Amino acid sequence: MSKRIAANKKKRTSIPQRTKLMAELLQEVNSRCPFCSSLDVGVFHLHHIDEDPSHHNKNNLLAVCPTCHAKIDKKDITMEMVRAVKINSLNRHVKIEFVSAVIAEEQCRWYQEKERCFYKRDNDKPEIPVISFTLINHFPNTVVLKTIRMYVKHLPSGLSGILEAAVLNSVFKYRLYMKKLGENIYPLQQPLQIPAGVAAKFDAEVYSKMVGDIDIAPIGRYVLYFTFDFSGGISLTTPPVFLNCCGENEPMTIWKNIG
Repeated sequence: MSKRIAANKKKRTSIPQRTKLMAELLQEVNSRCPFCSSLDVGVFHLHHIDEDPSHHNKNNLLAVCPTCHAKIDKKDITMEMVRAVKINSLNRHVKIEFVSAVIAEEQCRWYQEKERCFYKRDNDKPEIPVISFTLINHFPNTVVLKTIRMYVKHLPSGLSGILEAAVLNSVFKYRLYMKKLGENIYPLQQPLQIPAGVAAKFDAEVYSKMVGDIDIAPIGRYVLYFTFDFSGGISLTTPPVFLNCCGENEPMTIWKNIG
């Protein structure tokens, strides 16, 4: 006989600089609920998008009215809908279009299960995952990608675009060392220029390290949140990328034998 025990309970912690953070989040949604568009909100609630009450990164929080917050808790509003609203709020004034994030199967042993869900297979290709991003610059001038920010979340273990994007060649491959959980920042020694009206594709090789100089693929299940910082104070936040999983709230279970 076996018993399945859920192992993904999360502990709520206080939000640092809550007042300042709330002001920034209200500005993000124009002080109206992003779901019902109500301006007559007495007290806004802060919702943790990935349902982890200890993950207080600004990109994981959304200001909503109490009524819509209750609908989210009841799953009447899905996590996918919440994530889409957040991405739209972050990118409201950004004229850089996120087209796609796909795994470069010709360069590594990883493959795509669903959209932005990548898994490692056993073959003789390199084990480090290589993710190809395609963006389009809709600004009237050239923008320069200067920094990549990647927020790493480890889970308990046990887009619209253009057809031409598929035939674009990657301009650069950026190596992103997963140094820690939370935010990792990578100033680019080779900044990427994207002229006005042009689509550009680049690769991100995500890896971690063991003792010594051996690069290894991330072990376990991860959610990666990417933000690309451009010249002129422009930032683009992409939908999350999943390694060895297909959702931010996939439950982990432990089986124990009883008797």
